[in-house]
Amino acid sequence: MTGEHIEIWRDDQLIAEADSVDVVADPIPFVALPQAQAAQQDFAGSVPNRYETCFGCGRLRDDGLGIHPGPVRDGLVACVWHPRGRIAPEWIWTALDCASGWAWPIGSRSLVTGRLAGGLLMDPPFDPAGPYVVVGAQLGQEGRKYFSGSALFTASGQRVAALRATWIDTA
Repeated sequence: MTGEHIEIWRDDQLIAEADSVDVVADPIPFVALPQAQAAQQDFAGSVPNRYETCFGCGRLRDDGLGIHPGPVRDGLVACVWHPRGRIAPEWIWTALDCASGWAWPIGSRSLVTGRLAGGLLMDPPFDPAGPYVVVGAQLGQEGRKYFSGSALFTASGQRVAALRATWIDTA
């Protein structure tokens, strides 16, 4: 679906834009379900932070997705996601976005999402009960830009979706 372009405007201000791209999955490793469950116990966002009202990872959102990735090893985070009966494509993007950010210590920095590129790697329908494993990994840094990748896996290790993210340090 290359060539499609979407823009979102508020009055005369461009607030977001998207282009369709072919999905190229970075080599984000699968983390086994028990290891992901253990990692999320050390989620850095479990204390007050600037992202605590985020729909995906916010600790103050009872209606949120509960994406709470914790460290597996340096530069790699993971958690388990239970979709609670429905998987919307935008929720998959949200889960991947949050995991890509928490791969960096975003709780101690002022990072915002700059760009996301990726998408679904298999066709729906997906199991609405899950569980799924969400993994985020640091890919590199260039000045104020932090590059990361993330992937969504079934509990058995099948990669469902992936993205590459650019986070910008606003400090």
